[in-house]
Amino acid sequence: MPVAVDAMAHGPTSLKFEPQPVQPVPLSVPFGPLIPTVDTAAIETSSKVLRIIDRYRMSKTIDAPEKADEGALKYIALIYNHVKSGEAISLCLPAFPFKSPNSKSKVLGVLPDRAEILALSHLNGFCSAIQDVYAPGAKLTIICDGLVYNDLLGVPDKDVWAYGEMLRELAKKEGFEHILFSRLRDLVSIPLPENLDEMAYVANASNFRRALLNTFSRPDWDWKEISKSEDVCMTYRGYIKFLETDLLTVYPQGEDRSKSKYKRGIEYIAKQMLSRGDAFAQAVKEKYKDSIRLSIHPSTGANKLSISLLPTSTIYTTPWHCTIAYKLDGTITSGMRSEFEADETLELIHENGHPSYFREKSDLLSWGEEKGGIVCQPIYPCGLIIRPAAGPGALGIHDIDAKKVRDLSEINSPVLLRGFWKKANRELFVKKAEEFGEPLPWKFGLVLEVKDRGLDTKGLNNVLSAEWMPFHFDGMFKTVQKVDENGREYLVPNPPHFQFFTGVTPSPRDTGFTLFSSSTLILKYLPSWLPLETLKKLTWKVSTSSFDKTAMGGLQLVIPHPTTEKPCLRYHEPWPRSKTVFDETHVNIENVSDKENEAVCEALDSILHDRRVAYYHEDQPYDIPLPPGYSWQGKMTLPKTKPADILDPSDVKCPGYKNIYSAWSDGSQIYGSTEEATRELRGLDPDGKLELAENGTGTFIPRDEDGHPRTGFNDNWWVGMEILHTLFALEHNVLCDMFRKAYPNWTGDQIFDRTRLVSCALTAKIHTVEEWTPAILAHPVLELGMNANWWGLQEKDSPECITEEFVSVYRMHSLIPDNIAFFEAKHGKYQTTTPLEDLTFKNAQKPLESGMSFADLFYSFGINYPGAITNNNYPNFLRELHTPDCLHRDIGTVDIVRDRERGVPRYCAFRRMLRMKAPKTFEELRGGNKELAKQLSEVYNGYIELVDTLVGSHSEPLIPGFGFSETAFHIFIVMASRRLKSDRFIAG
Repeated sequence: MPVAVDAMAHGPTSLKFEPQPVQPVPLSVPFGPLIPTVDTAAIETSSKVLRIIDRYRMSKTIDAPEKADEGALKYIALIYNHVKSGEAISLCLPAFPFKSPNSKSKVLGVLPDRAEILALSHLNGFCSAIQDVYAPGAKLTIICDGLVYNDLLGVPDKDVWAYGEMLRELAKKEGFEHILFSRLRDLVSIPLPENLDEMAYVANASNFRRALLNTFSRPDWDWKEISKSEDVCMTYRGYIKFLETDLLTVYPQGEDRSKSKYKRGIEYIAKQMLSRGDAFAQAVKEKYKDSIRLSIHPSTGANKLSISLLPTSTIYTTPWHCTIAYKLDGTITSGMRSEFEADETLELIHENGHPSYFREKSDLLSWGEEKGGIVCQPIYPCGLIIRPAAGPGALGIHDIDAKKVRDLSEINSPVLLRGFWKKANRELFVKKAEEFGEPLPWKFGLVLEVKDRGLDTKGLNNVLSAEWMPFHFDGMFKTVQKVDENGREYLVPNPPHFQFFTGVTPSPRDTGFTLFSSSTLILKYLPSWLPLETLKKLTWKVSTSSFDKTAMGGLQLVIPHPTTEKPCLRYHEPWPRSKTVFDETHVNIENVSDKENEAVCEALDSILHDRRVAYYHEDQPYDIPLPPGYSWQGKMTLPKTKPADILDPSDVKCPGYKNIYSAWSDGSQIYGSTEEATRELRGLDPDGKLELAENGTGTFIPRDEDGHPRTGFNDNWWVGMEILHTLFALEHNVLCDMFRKAYPNWTGDQIFDRTRLVSCALTAKIHTVEEWTPAILAHPVLELGMNANWWGLQEKDSPECITEEFVSVYRMHSLIPDNIAFFEAKHGKYQTTTPLEDLTFKNAQKPLESGMSFADLFYSFGINYPGAITNNNYPNFLRELHTPDCLHRDIGTVDIVRDRERGVPRYCAFRRMLRMKAPKTFEELRGGNKELAKQLSEVYNGYIELVDTLVGSHSEPLIPGFGFSETAFHIFIVMASRRLKSDRFIAG
């Protein structure tokens, strides 16, 4: 539970200690004056990143020499190259091979379970922590090395495939966006089918291994020489330790195999693993030259960074070698399956029909059985989430067992209750709060509705603003006056023991988080110079001009938890002027020097935000409600749009939204949005050409191992994009040939860069169809009007931006037909008609594979009729779209949700903003069509003001000669000149 309690304050404590840096890191690089060519800011950022990496390093064994300082300069240099170029930092980790073959006493089965989810959560948090200090963040490529070793351990190739596939599914499902995956096929070159499925993978398993060893094995590899390396010896000892239990069921001991024979066999297999591992390491080194090499094996730190995948303190640091168990208080331990099965306090928990982890038994984790019960799952790094087992809405807020939830939260917090709201209801919320205990009212009433009120603080500082808040102590907001023995009044905290809150209006993803940090984890990760016993002796004081000018002192930093009596941090993050436009909050450690005060506060602030400690809670995707009797199978969820960073006060009035792709005008749809993506698309061609592939009738966009097009943008892929992207890529390569002929001494990079500029300019001319405006209608009045439209006549005009309304009217999916008729280009002969749903994503090349030519496709699209932009003409396949990531979407619904999410006004209000007449009835909107007017009225409950802009625009009778509505035309006119002003190729 978010808990804040008070305790008797002891007298001042005189304390002498020598504070060290907040994160004392053996990898720190001292730097003094640097030569002018070195970017000192990039060096400083690189050092911060290295400190983050050091947090996740594996604990050094007692007998292992520490040589991390030898590797520090190498890692700093690698990180520096990424930071200086502004790219995401590339990390690579050979790991996650397969589950131990010993599922009898060691692991729970052959598939990933809660241990893998925990490890991936830990790694994704690791990358997020890097992003906290370096905005482009980090990308971690997990190189699954199962096929390198599985035959040595008797693990079937099929099990390796199943483990890897489910691992990828888990990463996608859990939203681990910083993690990428790679297979052995990415390191070696052998003939393979375009789409690698299970059967092809298993059939080529031996070929993968053979190619690896033939290509990367060192002929001079010798155990006697290799064993002189301390890193190799530590890895060998690790292999021996785990093979002893891994192979117990594969090679059981008995009459035919003595203990000593078993031991010799293990030693032999371990050496074979080292030999193969050496070849594998060489392959990784060649493929990932610019990546930070991470390792799961202990090392000296000179050549690789050893990290622990599990945030546990046992010898089991990898999820495929162990099972995990959760105590009721959230404590996690890793160990043997047999150990946990023998513990009567634990029970085995199944997830998705498979055994997943062990959990401490407690009746607090079960209630509501009469309606299907609940599912209770751990959250990383702290807390629990509870859902109705029978699905969202099966249990309502009135079914929540308040006593059990409160008791649970006092042991392990936060507790998230998800799927119990059918619709947010203040009255029900207050009534349920009373079941949890006697509500403690605030100065503003019983319920605080937190929403952005700008500078109207209501005396609550930045609480009612969109500004980031500090970690805070509620005893600062809720206080009581007391009188001492001398009759003097003094202020003491009187905080609540428990908080109960709900998110009424979900915010877009990544726009803000509610952070919860566990005292248990905070104290676990204290720096060595600030141990718990030292922290217990410290007191602090706080003052602010808000909250009735609160000022208190003598507050202990660590107090006993009121329920568990475990040490609990009581603290308020300092909030100086540099962090707020509202009132400052001054926090100081008492009876220490300024230097010591700063060091302690910085250490605590750092740990509070540490991704190993803090749960960053954010709202879930939109869960789209379905009307009764609707035939849709399952449910539809839609992730929220990420807003762009606020860089200027005007951004608040006209917010933008993040796009993982850069603007179309730089050709990112062809060339990729990052330097890394661009390099991959170029391949190794010396003349700057894009890599293409032969496919039946011609040259087309190549595919990756999963069948996805290898081009700059491939999310919404269909045959139309297939031929256009191919055209642009072919055009690029023709231009490269022309540049090479004209400038034979140019490098490949020079040719590529010049060609990209020309290609982007050509694309801009295609895209910006209204270029004729300044070219043909050049006139001072027009120029004045365009400038006024761009800069705005009034502050409220949203100057210098292209608004969401422009995006809205561009939602013209009705143009796409459900079927495409194909014709032969040479004679115009009809070939076939194909449903467009069969020509999307991986199937976009289907017509080419059937023998049609590039020219046939362009000719066919040229003579097919587009759909009309009107209601009741939405393509059916887009209403039931199944995407490659296994999502089921109705794109029509997506169109409406996006407009509403981004604040596009409803149709009538939109028309008024354009100084256009708004219809008063549905019949007027539909131009007298009573039947369609009735349909719209039913959808919007008879209230025309609720009609969405897109629906209204598609409902208008068209002006003769127009292909789309008058409303859409007006916004095109208003925004066309703005687009010209924002176009770098035209406006400079």
